[in-house]
Amino acid sequence: ESTTNGKQDIYYVLTTTELIGMIRKAGIRFENLEIEATDMPFGIGSGAGVIFGVTGGVTEAVLRRLR
Repeated sequence: ESTTNGKQDIYYVLTTTELIGMIRKAGIRFENLEIEATDMPFGIGSGAGVIFGVTGGVTEAVLRRLR
């Protein structure tokens, strides 16, 4: 069991198979859903994201954030 300070961390687990079953049972058909604009709660990205995958990129991203 996963616990922190004696309290259970995980209460429920849902597999993708179970999720698919729930979607089918609810009769949700994705092809019939209306297209909506995508929200961007965190913006599109950052300059740090561009360098993140290169050598030293993580360190540089951290240093840029600290400035």
